[in-house]
Amino acid sequence: TNEQEQEIEEIMRAAAETGNGFAKDEFDENGRLNCNLIQNAKIFVASKSPGGKCEGGFIIGASKICRIPGPLANGYIVVHPAHKGRHLGRALLNYMLQMCKNRGYEGFLGDMFAVNHWGMTLLLKAGFQILGSLPYCGYIEGYGLCPSLIMYNDFTRTNSSNRMKSY
Repeated sequence: TNEQEQEIEEIMRAAAETGNGFAKDEFDENGRLNCNLIQNAKIFVASKSPGGKCEGGFIIGASKICRIPGPLANGYIVVHPAHKGRHLGRALLNYMLQMCKNRGYEGFLGDMFAVNHWGMTLLLKAGFQILGSLPYCGYIEGYGLCPSLIMYNDFTRTNSSNRMKSY
């Protein structure tokens, strides 16, 4: 529902204000989510019942910064603070990646603050690779300025020996 989508944006906005997950530049001057790196962004909400209270969710769409022939997905995952530590993030990631594959994306390109060790572990276990970093990308409470790591999950890879080439 629209109310649930607004809850997702509120959770993300609160995280951006404190530097705990999202950058302030991901919101426009009116405080609305600005998915400027994602085309046709769609919001999906996790709740225990249809129309129920939002526990978390994700946003996916086509990456606008992609330079390869096939479409790449980009997006965000968010878990309501009251529901952290219950493996909801892992479930949302798995569901989001499967949805991206089912929609024909060839991979997922995203980024994450380097100090998010739990999220980093989750993405690496899900098959993501670290492609590089953006130094001083965002301010995180308790850490100061920190880098953001560029992450990629290649859905076309058939086995672990078929790695992306670095140049």
